[in-house]
Amino acid sequence: MKVSTPPPIPPEVLSSLRHAVADGATQSQIIEQMRATGLHKIESIKAYRMLYGGSLTDAKVAVHCSEVWSDRRQSDEAFHDAVIEIAKDLGFKDAEARKDEASYSDTLQHTR
Repeated sequence: MKVSTPPPIPPEVLSSLRHAVADGATQSQIIEQMRATGLHKIESIKAYRMLYGGSLTDAKVAVHCSEVWSDRRQSDEAFHDAVIEIAKDLGFKDAEARKDEASYSDTLQHTR
């Protein structure tokens, strides 16, 4: 099975986001602008890392826990939990530990 990578962030979108950061936009405003320009969630995570650096986990948490993506949070977490359960059923020994590491719900509770 071939795994595809998200398309590159359009240069004009990235340039606009960089200008907004330089002009003092908050991270929430930047994430809102990402979605408004049509970036998908994974693309937003990628763009966030390009703009702010930091770890992949930090970028995922920032985007996932943002108000602008709150309409997707419940379904994304349900999907994530289902994938972990399938991995456990298939015998992946680290599945439960990874679920604990990647728990967005716990992170979300600490950010509010």
